[in-house]
Amino acid sequence: MAPNPPQLPALDGRCHALGPADDTAVHLAALSGRSPAARQAATEHLDAAIAPGGRAWPVSADVAQYVSDLLLADLVSDGATKVELLYFLGQITEAADGVVAADDPDTVLGCRALLAQILSTAEHCERDAEEDVRVEAADAAESALEVMEHHGLD
Repeated sequence: MAPNPPQLPALDGRCHALGPADDTAVHLAALSGRSPAARQAATEHLDAAIAPGGRAWPVSADVAQYVSDLLLADLVSDGATKVELLYFLGQITEAADGVVAADDPDTVLGCRALLAQILSTAEHCERDAEEDVRVEAADAAESALEVMEHHGLD
């Protein structure tokens, strides 16, 4: 029996790059679903709204935690979706390297706190059967290590 997906993060009343994050839970639930169109829409949402251009938003860390948990539990079967999710986690590592704003330190620090888990997730995915997944996983791992080193994190 396959493990249950992780619990969706509480995002009501919070925002992402495109406005209220109320739409994000539906996209997150689609990531491990059967619909290729819904998975694609979900990964596009991650790229456009959650960590666009490697910039952190208030929901970025919670969403990245969920994505990481999905990948670690092998709940995403589609290789192309795995590649997109690993790319997203790489964007989160860039966000973790951002400037900590005095008025909202948790946005960047939340991403930074996930670096070790992102590294573990990437290392897990480096054992995937699909080469494209392994390549993207190696990129995400390298990015996580660089940011961890830059900030003196183990």
